[in-house]
Formats: sequence, structure tokens, C-alpha cells
Amino acid sequence: MPTAITYCTVESCERRCHGHGHCLMHYKRLRTHGTTDGQSAEYKSELNKRISQTLVGRKLTKEHKVNIANGLVGKVATGEKNGQWKGDNVGYPGVHKWVREKLGTPSHCENCEATEDVIFDWANLSYEYKRDISDWARLCRRCHFLIDGVGLYMRNKTNNQAGAI
Repeated sequence: MPTAITYCTVESCERRCHGHGHCLMHYKRLRTHGTTDGQSAEYKSELNKRISQTLVGRKLTKEHKVNIANGLVGKVATGEKNGQWKGDNVGYPGVHKWVREKLGTPSHCENCEATEDVIFDWANLSYEYKRDISDWARLCRRCHFLIDGVGLYMRNKTNNQAGAI
């Protein structure tokens, strides 16, 4: 005598019964996660930890990095729209990065007109490091040090060290 066909006991599942009143998919979920409605929160958390542990130390290819960056275009809030925007409370490295983004990399000195074979910096004129474009000048490293008085500081520092010995 043929046996009656039974169906999965999970609501809205119309698959044939495999074991313990469940279809194969729900039976495997029940055995793996302890529930038929998918992964439990504990399992997801553990799985995410295991995945991140396997990725630690891996290097991304340039192509992969480009693909990630292209996927974020228009999705990442930049500038004042970013939740971590500090405005005028930004630190020294942050304001220099902001100036480079706004004005680019300096390629000549506004003081001595040098254009080649030297390093160029963005120099803050007021020493207040504000987000004010007019408060910055393109200077070669030599002029930057002369205007900031770094050369005098370094000379005094080495003289004091030499006298202390």
C-alpha cells in the first residue's frame, strides 16, 4: 500500500517532507542553527567573526580597490555632510589635507619663484590653521623655514646641545 505524501510543516512551505516533518532545506536549517527560520543572531555573529578572521592580513589588488571605490561613489558623505566633520576644530594634519584637496599640490614658490628641484609646502600665514584659502601660501621648504623661523630654532637647539656636552 503506497504511503501518503506529506509536506513540510513550516508555514508557507510547499516542499515534500524529508524528515521530522520538514523539507530538506528546513531540516538542514533546524540541524545547523536550531531554528527553521534561518540563522540565529548568535550564529550570524560567530560567522561574521570567522569571515573577518580569515581576511586579516590579506592584501587587496588595485583592481579590487578600484571596484570598491567605484561602488561607493555618491554613497559616501564628504566634507560638511560627513558626520565626523570637525569644521574649524580640525587638527594640523586634517587642515593640511583639506588645503591640498582644495588647492592641489604646490608646484612653485610664491616668495622666491622657485619651480624645480625643491620641495614645496603649503604654509599657513597666520599660524591659526583655519579653513581659509587666503591664509595659505605656496612656499619652497627653504622659504617656509625662513618665514616660520625654523632655521633659527634649529640653530639655537643645536648650539644648546653642543654647549651641554
